[in-house]
Formats: sequence, C-alpha cells, structure tokens
Amino acid sequence: MDNALKATSKVEDVYYAIAAAKNLNFNVDNDKAKTTLLEALKADETPLSQGYAFMAGALLSGDLKKLVDAVEDVIAQSDEVDGRMRQFEGGVASTAIVIEGAFELAATADKAPTINENDLFKFSNYFVNRRHVNNLKSAFYLAKVVKTLATNKFFVPVAAVRITPITSPKVQIQVADLLGKPIAAASLAVNAEHAKRTQDGATVLSKEKFTAKGNGIFEMDMQQKSNPGKGYYVVQLSASGLTAPYVGITGTQIQVKINAEIQVTDVDISVSEREQSSTPRSERVPANGMLPNVLKLDHHQKLALTFKVSQKGNAAAIAVHQAFVRLEHGTSGEEIIYMAELDPSTKLYKMDLDVLSSGKNFGFVSGEYKMELIVGDAVVENSLVWPIARLNLQFSEQGEPARRFRDELRAKPEIRHVFRVPEARPSKAVSSAFTVLVAVPLLVLLVLWMKLGANLGGFSFSPATLGFHIGLGAIIGLLYCYWTHLDMFTTLRYLTIVGIVTFVAANRMLRQKAAQRTKSAKSD
Repeated sequence: MDNALKATSKVEDVYYAIAAAKNLNFNVDNDKAKTTLLEALKADETPLSQGYAFMAGALLSGDLKKLVDAVEDVIAQSDEVDGRMRQFEGGVASTAIVIEGAFELAATADKAPTINENDLFKFSNYFVNRRHVNNLKSAFYLAKVVKTLATNKFFVPVAAVRITPITSPKVQIQVADLLGKPIAAASLAVNAEHAKRTQDGATVLSKEKFTAKGNGIFEMDMQQKSNPGKGYYVVQLSASGLTAPYVGITGTQIQVKINAEIQVTDVDISVSEREQSSTPRSERVPANGMLPNVLKLDHHQKLALTFKVSQKGNAAAIAVHQAFVRLEHGTSGEEIIYMAELDPSTKLYKMDLDVLSSGKNFGFVSGEYKMELIVGDAVVENSLVWPIARLNLQFSEQGEPARRFRDELRAKPEIRHVFRVPEARPSKAVSSAFTVLVAVPLLVLLVLWMKLGANLGGFSFSPATLGFHIGLGAIIGLLYCYWTHLDMFTTLRYLTIVGIVTFVAANRMLRQKAAQRTKSAKSD
C-alpha cells in the first residue's frame, strides 16, 4: 500500500490500494491517502479517474468537500445518446464507476449527490439498455451500480415495464426499481398522458388512468377506452404519488401493437374498350368466391379492378401495407404481379390493366390467366390470397408459349481462358552455336595466360590476399543470386557489407605487394 500511495501513482491504483487495505482491516493514513489522491487527480482528470477518486474518497474520513463538489462538474461531461440515455466515454464500465462513486461518496458525506432527476433517469436507461456486456469488469461494475441505484437512500430511479405482449391491446405495466422489485406504494397512480399512432401521429387517447391491480401492476384496455384500430401506438406515461426516494416514470414511453382482422368487399371487375367511351361492363365478385365465367380481353380492351379493405365489424375503409394482384398463366405457370393503389378520394384500391400496353410484361403470351388478390399487413391477423377470376388475354403479338426458363435466366456459355501462345524458340543448332560463342572469350583468355606464362608463383596466403579473393568470389556469387531470386534492395544491402570487406582486403594486399617490390629493388 505504501508503494501505491506515491505522488506518481495513478488514481485507479490509489483506489485499489485503499480498498484492499480496508478489506484486509489495515490502518489507512487518511491525510496521506487524500493528499496522494488529489495529486493523482491533477495529472489525470478524466471522468473515469474522477469516478475512482469518488469511490476512494468514500472509503476515507474527514473533509471530502473537494470531491463532493466535483461530482456536478463530472456529470456535466457526460454525453447524451438518442435523447434517452447518458454515458461517459469508455462505455459501461466508465459510466458505472462514475455513478457508483458519486453515490458511495454521497453516502459517506451523508449528502445527496448533485445529479438532477432527469439525468439520473437517462443514466438508468443506459444501464438497463447495456445490461448485456461481454467482459467481467463491465459486468461487475454494472451489477454494482444497479444495486446501488436500487438501494440507496437518496434517489431510487423506477421504471414502468410492460409485462403483457406488445400485441395485446390490454396493456399491463409494472412499476419497479432497476432490480425488478415492485413499487407497491398505495398512493402511486399511473396515467397515460397520450397515445399516438406512429403512422400518422394521430392522438387516439389522452389523460387516461391505469387501473391498479396490486404489487405495482397497472392495467389499461386501449381497445375498450378508444377502439383505435389496427396499428402501432406509442403511449407516454406519467406517475403521481411517488414518495422519496423514488424518482422517474415521467416521460416514459411504451409501444403497443394492435392487430385486427380485415375483410375485402366490393370487389368489382370492369372491362371497357380502349378507344371508345362506352360504358364498361362491370361484374361483382361474390364474397369468398370467384367469377363463374372467364373474362375475355384482347388488345383493344382494358380491365379495371376495384375493391375495399375494412376492419371486421367496422365498415370504414382502411389502408394496408400490401395490396397486390397476381396473374398466373394456366399452362406455363408464369406470373406477373401488379400493385393495387389506394384512391384517396374513394378510399378504394384500384388496379388497371391495358392489354395492349402491358403485352410486353406478359411476353405476349396469350391464354388463360388466373387472377388472385393478395392483401396483407404487419398488423393484420388474417392476410389473404383470394382467387377472384379467370382471364383469357389475347395480345397483339404471339409470344413464346412457355417462358419459365427465359434466355436471361439460362446458364451462360462457359468462359474458357486462352493463354498466350509461347513464342517460337530457336533450333538446337542455333542455341549450341550461341553457347560456343559466349565461351570463346574465356578460351581466348586461358590461351593468352598460357602464352604469357601466367602462374600462381607470386600468390601469397596472407589474410589480406585470401580476404580479397574470397570477397571477389562472394560479389560474383551475389550477382548470380540477384539474377535468380534476390531483389535490388536486398542485393545492395549485402553488396555494401561484402564490398567494404573486399575493398579493405584489396588495399592491404596491394600495399603488401608494393612493399615486397620495394624491398626486392633495394636488395638488387
């Protein structure tokens, strides 16, 4: 511990030294520990170091005013995330250490930490949102700070948690602390400030009170209160009657998904001439059935389909995410899908088919097609596929009868890579003649040496002479290696070393030869 309490120690090391001493029942010099702690803080004033300092100060006694006053400044350095959460740089561990330290220091100083309720609630949201951590240190400090926030005597943040499925219009929530312990205060009341549909922002209810069910559970049936219809809704909650130390809930939002069963009615199919303004002939598709006769259309005609989508038990028209019309060829099985669009004025879905202009889409394949209506939505329980009619389409051109395997979908021709044809090599005779020509200079050199009487009589086996010839041979060998596999930079690096040794050896060898000649001349 004495080694840790030095002026050069880190704040983290000082905290762990003091904590270890306390856990082992060793005596701690409070004045020395505080002095060391404040000196370490001067060198590192990051929020994480401040958090360790708060936890260390909570283990000491005496005047802790400097640390207590620093809490507000450190909290102000936190970053807001999505308007709902606050965190410190460094993630879960850093944020948990700062908040844990602030509350531990407050408990020691017996003074509430200077954290406003809104920020505390955002920190709580952050801890709940990041409850799945992947390292032991973060998990330890996260569990520690959550326990502290649920059991301290100053501020205990509480949350309203939906306990019914998101798809249930009968919304049940439970008011509990961060550890999940219910808050069952008799004076507690929960209200729905408002509920808005996410699709268009329409308010479907406001200022509705939840019914208390006991054990911190409250319930409200949205379907009974306002019958809002299918869709996603955001309910904003508020609470009254919370007594100290409990804080929170105000501004909390929960999402509710209300499913519905739909019905498709008023399905009309009309056929008219393209170039004439005559009244189209229209037929109503029977409920849950299809037209008994086959509708015949050629390239001079067009078809219009209209239908209405409504919620069961309610005649008002509604919109759905998916409304399609599928046409499938009876022989080939080829299909084409059109999207039905909602007409804002009539609230009916409509699909138009001009046989002439749409021929290309069908590949000009005439024949009988089955017509199906496809309606679905994320909040619809009974999405449907409804065969409504059979069409006999005759296009202006004649297309391929079977288009299931179109040309563009067939396997492409195999790509065979053709390597470059190697250049022709010279004949064996030419190669042999070239080799002989290359060797001729060497033969001429050997013949001239023999005529001149070259010999090794003057060769000395001194270190300089041996070093020069070995170095010269090494340079020749290095050039060969450069030709076969070495790159230029590696070759130059080796050549520098070998060249210096060869140069020094050659210089000494020549000096020795010169000295020998001078000595021989004097003796003569």
